[in-house]
Amino acid sequence: MKRGLNNYIIPAIVVGFLFLFFIINIPLTGKVVEEPPTPSDCSEESIKEIWEFVFKGSSDNLIIKIPSRAYEILNQTNGIFQITGCPEYEIYQVTGTKVRTLRRSEIFFPGNNEFITASESNFKQEKIENFTLFLENLPEDALYYFLYINEEDLFPRNITTPEQAKSNFESIFKNNLSNWELDQELQRAAYYAYENKTMGNLTVFGQSINPNGDLTSGGVVVKDFSLTNYIYLASADLGQAKFVSKEFENWTSFINTTIKNIKIKINDSELIVTDFLWSQMLGPDGGSLGFQKVEILQGNKQIVQTEINFSQSMGAIEIFDIGLVGIFDYTKIVLRKQIKTDELGYIIINGINESKNVTIDKLNPESDSVCIKNAEINSISEISEDCDASDEYLLDCPGTLEGFTCEIINNTFFVMGLEHSAVLEFIEQEEACIPNWNCDLWTDMENVCGYRTCEDSNNCGDVTGMPEKYKECPVICIPNWECDNWEPEKCPKEEEKIRICEDSNNCNSEANKPDTFQSCERENKFWLWLLLGVLALLLGLILMLSLKSPRRHRKIQEDTHNPHPDDEQEEHELPDETQQTYVPEHKNEDFQEFKENKRLQQPPQDYEDIKDDSSSSSDFKFP
Repeated sequence: MKRGLNNYIIPAIVVGFLFLFFIINIPLTGKVVEEPPTPSDCSEESIKEIWEFVFKGSSDNLIIKIPSRAYEILNQTNGIFQITGCPEYEIYQVTGTKVRTLRRSEIFFPGNNEFITASESNFKQEKIENFTLFLENLPEDALYYFLYINEEDLFPRNITTPEQAKSNFESIFKNNLSNWELDQELQRAAYYAYENKTMGNLTVFGQSINPNGDLTSGGVVVKDFSLTNYIYLASADLGQAKFVSKEFENWTSFINTTIKNIKIKINDSELIVTDFLWSQMLGPDGGSLGFQKVEILQGNKQIVQTEINFSQSMGAIEIFDIGLVGIFDYTKIVLRKQIKTDELGYIIINGINESKNVTIDKLNPESDSVCIKNAEINSISEISEDCDASDEYLLDCPGTLEGFTCEIINNTFFVMGLEHSAVLEFIEQEEACIPNWNCDLWTDMENVCGYRTCEDSNNCGDVTGMPEKYKECPVICIPNWECDNWEPEKCPKEEEKIRICEDSNNCNSEANKPDTFQSCERENKFWLWLLLGVLALLLGLILMLSLKSPRRHRKIQEDTHNPHPDDEQEEHELPDETQQTYVPEHKNEDFQEFKENKRLQQPPQDYEDIKDDSSSSSDFKFP
């Protein structure tokens, strides 16, 4: 085979397999087809999730190529479809002579198609360096690397049975496929297998729809050189329904509102979900261009009526040089009405910059006017209380003012000519009467209490805010204190006594209350006992001395009758038997000494003199 032909063998295999899925009506297997994750953005972490979903083995050392047009698509909006995620990229991994690649792309026109192809090839040793250099110099926008290689760069192999093809495929990819077959119609023989199923219904704006699409996964194993492919395809006529279902999953209407049972009619025909999705992709058909009547209804009751020019480009984009015009984004319409607890009817309508007519519920039977706010607002509280702020118009019903017209129809206000946001049912408030109260003096002027009369000089007939006309006067109470005895009776160790005093008149006042605490001193008996001890000692000494004095007196009398006290006498007679007294020996010695001293100090006397002296010795006392 010529070299020039080999350059196209690999593309032919892949394109032929895609042709098999797109053109040939292959039967559905009905088996489970695992859906890969959708990248949230073009970050490495998000893209890596797809790689790890497809390939077995490591996800290190990846080379990621993102073309500039992928970022351009992200900045485009097609009606309600804001393209997100990462619509196009290619990933490479080179390990020795083995090269793995993965490519993902999304096509948003006319439906929605997600396409992933992944492959593993084994290069010859002398070719891998050239291929690595080739990858490094590959421009960002030059993807589809397999368009630039040929068979001669890859190692040959020999796959001869479906079992070998299945084993080879499952050693590389996480997806498991059965029923491998040999397809001889391709330019190069290869084994292939696939699984596919129909997409399930989706709930969009509260309605269940069939996106009319299929999910398919498959594999291709080339027989005689090392190339193995994995392919995933999700294709649907209303593929955008998947995006809408996720983005607006809690919505029950095409417009932004919490009002239930909302319908939209275009030229008296109700807009259904499938028509809505097609209009968001392609715009209205040719017969619906120009100004068309658009109505918003709650049930069968019209609440907004306007005309929209669908010939004007509104959010159009170009994909593959096909211009899309007349796309009107209904989801930008914001509609608000009063709730059950509100006392006045109102409506807020944003997102339609055309003249429109609105219907407002008339809740108050006395209301006969509306307040128009001719500017976009988000809350009805932004309308002033007196309807006199900027862009506000107080319109009587029926009546006309500044191009606005109001009528009362079937207990509703019908307002025509509204360009912008809101209309509120309005009740004009009468000028408030402010009472002017004048009061007399209190009957008890000293204590500022008692009674007085108050009158409103403005005669508003409203007692709100009237000053008090009676104020209770205070009662004078004089406390009568009754106190218990001081406790305890004897002064305690703390040297403080207490008592309880109570007011028998219960005046709830502490005025003139007697003391309830009293200081005291404890008796100290130490000095008393000391004094008594001293006195007892003195009395003892005096008593002792008084007992000793008569004995000495008697001894002296005895001695005066004996002129020679040193002479020994065995016996002697006393003058009187009753005066005979025993004198201790040592006392007698003292007395003898005393007497001797006296004798030496006086001249000798005869016995009679001494006797006379002794008779008078009864008056002797110790010094």
